[in-house]
Amino acid sequence: MSKWLNEAIVSGKRPLYTTRSDAMIYNVSSDSSLIGKNSYEAFRNAPLLNVERNGTVRSVGGWPIEYLVNGAQDQSLSGNVHDVLETLDSKYLKRIEVRIIRNMSGQETLQVNFVTKGRLLGYRGLGSSTLSDASWRNGAYLFTKHRKFGFSFSYYNTWMWSHDNKQKLEEWRYANQDLYYTGRETKESGYKVDLNNLEMNLSYEITPLKLLSVFASAMLKSNPHSKSTTDSHAENAAAVQTYRYKYEQDYKADRDAEYNVSLDYEQLFGENAERGKFFIGYDFYYRPVKTHTFGAFSSLEYVKPSYVKDFFNNQERTSRYEKWHTLNVLYRRKFHSHQFLVGEVLRYRDEGNGVSQDQSYNFDPNTVPYTKTDRSEYKYWQLSNELNAGYGYTKDKISLNAGTTYVFMRNFSKQPLLKNSFSANHQLITPHADVTYALNGKTSFRLSYAMGRQVPDIKALNPYVYTNVPG
Repeated sequence: MSKWLNEAIVSGKRPLYTTRSDAMIYNVSSDSSLIGKNSYEAFRNAPLLNVERNGTVRSVGGWPIEYLVNGAQDQSLSGNVHDVLETLDSKYLKRIEVRIIRNMSGQETLQVNFVTKGRLLGYRGLGSSTLSDASWRNGAYLFTKHRKFGFSFSYYNTWMWSHDNKQKLEEWRYANQDLYYTGRETKESGYKVDLNNLEMNLSYEITPLKLLSVFASAMLKSNPHSKSTTDSHAENAAAVQTYRYKYEQDYKADRDAEYNVSLDYEQLFGENAERGKFFIGYDFYYRPVKTHTFGAFSSLEYVKPSYVKDFFNNQERTSRYEKWHTLNVLYRRKFHSHQFLVGEVLRYRDEGNGVSQDQSYNFDPNTVPYTKTDRSEYKYWQLSNELNAGYGYTKDKISLNAGTTYVFMRNFSKQPLLKNSFSANHQLITPHADVTYALNGKTSFRLSYAMGRQVPDIKALNPYVYTNVPG
């Protein structure tokens, strides 16, 4: 015996936001208000983030932000998330996953994973111009992906000018009859620079779950400079002027640039890396800086030569550099409710600076003009190794994570002109643990603990005594 039933229609609607014990999810595909809008507009609705229209992105808790696309790292997002997302229509996004995780140093980090509807192919580009009261930014971003190859390139020119400012200082010295009152006013023209920023990212999909990528960027600063003028005068207790001067200082960077190159390989276990990942990457960072500062008295009046015996014109040249070599390795696997993680960060730092300063004393008529030259040179090397191991358990409404970080640092400094060398080693173990409970699909509670660490600078540890400086 059988009976025909009328057609039954079952419909459901996915909520816009879902709170799990291990993530907060914004279901972009369920938001009808995003029709015709780009992905950056969707990004502004993501939880735990303050996303402004001008491209500024901050996490609510002040955590550093890490960006992923379908579970894989994407260097092009790290420095230009605004323009990258503006070129992508929101209809290609499925959801945005936001997680609070621990990085290799045990520090809390906000991880943002953009999950797309399939692979992103074709061409996308954006040209933009942004004007504010302190900068003017013009540039373009281009992305293309054909089969297994992906390529993105961006160039931006930014002219920055800081606002002028003025500082006033008045000082009374009741015990000094000759210099009873001093008034000083400093006007600063603000820091001005022409920035040229270039970024390039090239990727190759070995398989849908294996990715090889190369990233390179350069930040070139053209004509960084600033200027300040100080007017000062002093009076004795009878309100009679004892001296007055005008001092002008010019600062200019002859060279200031930043270069970054990275080579990464990543293998995902499962779509969007839900069962883990393996990552290995090498990163090189280099920044050379050369500056020139000149300060001189353009006018000087005084009653007694002793008032100006310590006044001098100053010319200072500095040269410094930073070179960082970093190797990152991460292996994370998830089996059912259990997750295991091990990772390492190996870094070598090479830094140095040199300062040459000429002080011209030529304002006291009772002494022969002379020039005093000071030179200093400092070099610093560091080899650091951070080893991190952790375990996680996720089941229904609860998520538990615990781990520890072992740090070894070998530091070495040298001051050739002082014939001083010093080295110091540090070994630290810092544990961390987190527990999250999702009360329902909208509310969760999180309790976390981490041991912090503070390592004194090697200059503070160096027992060298500067005998040429009194005290």
